Amino acid sequence: MNSQESASSSITPSQSISIINDAGNTSRSSYQEPPKPTTSRTATCWYFFHYPADTSVQTLNCYVCKKAVKFNKASSTNLTAHAKKHKMFNDFESNSGSKRGFIQKEIEAKKIPRYDAEKSHDYLVQWIINDSQAFRAGENPFFQQFLESLHFDYKALKKDAIIQRAMKAFDAVKLKISDSLAKYPQKVSLTLDIWTSPSQDPFLCVTLHLIDKDWVLKSQVIAFRYIPGKHTGAKIALVLEEILKDYQIEKRILTVTLDNASNNDTLVEELIRQGILVDAEHHIRCFSHIINLAAQDCIYEFNDKLKYLRELVTAIRYSPLKLEKLKGHCNSFSIPFHKPILDVKTRWNSSYDMITRALELKQPLSLLTDELSRENSDFISLDTSDWDIFRELSLLLRPFKQVTERISGQHYATFNTVLPLYNFLMDHCDENRTKYLNWSEGAARSPYRTIISTSDILKDLIQATKAASKKFDKYYNIQSDYAIAALVLDPRLNVSYYLDENNPASSEQVESAKAEVLHYFEKSYKPSSPESEENDATSYSFVNSASQQVADIDCIYKKRKLTSLGGNCEVTSYCALSPIDSDTDILNWWKQNSKLFPNLSKMAQELLAIPGTAVPSERVNSEAREMLPYTRNRLGPEKIEATLVVKS
Repeated sequence: MNSQESASSSITPSQSISIINDAGNTSRSSYQEPPKPTTSRTATCWYFFHYPADTSVQTLNCYVCKKAVKFNKASSTNLTAHAKKHKMFNDFESNSGSKRGFIQKEIEAKKIPRYDAEKSHDYLVQWIINDSQAFRAGENPFFQQFLESLHFDYKALKKDAIIQRAMKAFDAVKLKISDSLAKYPQKVSLTLDIWTSPSQDPFLCVTLHLIDKDWVLKSQVIAFRYIPGKHTGAKIALVLEEILKDYQIEKRILTVTLDNASNNDTLVEELIRQGILVDAEHHIRCFSHIINLAAQDCIYEFNDKLKYLRELVTAIRYSPLKLEKLKGHCNSFSIPFHKPILDVKTRWNSSYDMITRALELKQPLSLLTDELSRENSDFISLDTSDWDIFRELSLLLRPFKQVTERISGQHYATFNTVLPLYNFLMDHCDENRTKYLNWSEGAARSPYRTIISTSDILKDLIQATKAASKKFDKYYNIQSDYAIAALVLDPRLNVSYYLDENNPASSEQVESAKAEVLHYFEKSYKPSSPESEENDATSYSFVNSASQQVADIDCIYKKRKLTSLGGNCEVTSYCALSPIDSDTDILNWWKQNSKLFPNLSKMAQELLAIPGTAVPSERVNSEAREMLPYTRNRLGPEKIEATLVVKS
């Protein structure tokens, strides 16, 4: 090996420790190597300190922890004593025979950053906030031992210091949100929901939604505000106005998505009066809540049967002995054991989940109920007729859950599919009602002997589908017209969603849908110069890119060709297009075609950001419940809000 190669393969003690740059990168080029010593030193401590050019200095700083250590040019005892506190010192000593090679290997494997107490404090606060830990977590003696094992000199922040940093982080996040909103002048949409804590304190959760300049759907909690006293619609409106003024967006609200609580109608009236909302068209009703209401009406006729199932599930869930028996019966039938589910009226799809789980455990449950009824004559066992009803209810309610899960997504647009999914569920109810009528009239054969032989059960099933359809009709007819415009602006649907080749009258619906889009376009998005409107759809090469977004229920997308509607404005040119593939990411499609529709794309950017449900606020409420167990009931409202806003 020549001298040049030898020099490149060797390493000096001062080169053994390096630091991470401000961006946190760990690549070789991002490290700043310490200065080389002015004289050759072989003691291990010189891998941690730089030998000074001026030997009269009193202290030297450790490369790892930056601590100043007393220096004496005649002895390295103090420096060695300090270096021994670092784990790397023992590693170096244990490899003294091949020290240079070991150190080279260590540096290649991982760079050792210099200790930065401030960064460690920041990481601690981030962990406490994001993991919903108590603010006094740093005071736990075992946790302190753990941190000291990572670095001997680190002292965890105490409760008050962590709270102070969390509140500063809250202010910084609010400022960042305000700055971001100031850069994007488009209107934004909100979801609101009231949540009551375990200590019975009401909070208003407000989430903000927009599509940014890169066509990425953004969702952010902007407030989780305590509302003392009775939370009437008028009071909520005043609190919301205060929140919006903090972010200077009180005049930029496009829609507010709410559940169907009675005080929300008063809230909307107050927001209109305050000028925050233009009119009732900007009030979006949570579709998931509506589905749950329809499902509850659907199963109302079978409450007696479901009552027996609930009693059975309750008896098993709260009895370790019965659970053990059920587990044994599952093993006998080679059925995987899962704990029975008990439904909750306000929990979406929980009745469907309870019925479906019971059907999965039908054989072991039937055996267990027979045993329990023999032991206790008051215990009612489920017969074949009951299981047939549960099976049919499961089939009837399954699409309700599928649609709820689809419409509750947060990483893709949802409002554009509200009307198609309404129609899908109403068609499902109508088809099943026709099926039950055919069974009752003998026009078709039922797969269930018990149902075909019991006319009352068929009447109940028919009534169940009628009740669900009635609930859907009620809310469908008061749905915001923005839903039509959002549907059309989904290039997978467009106006051809309304076109039925077997129904000549459907062309009127196509024109009506196009008119809705034109109405909102001319009202808020039409350019001042007519020249900027001139587009010819036939001259463009439109981009259809596949996406990672999961496709919505396939049957709502209709593969139809639509002839040109004529006209030279962006709306008519867009409406003349054929629907694109159902698995296409619509936001990416608009991003790639925004130059072809510069003004219509602005409209799509606002309408496709509207949440179809209040699920974003519901999710935050669930996080709040996890953060506030019954043993943590003294956390102040300001700290609760700061934690949830920073966490989001």
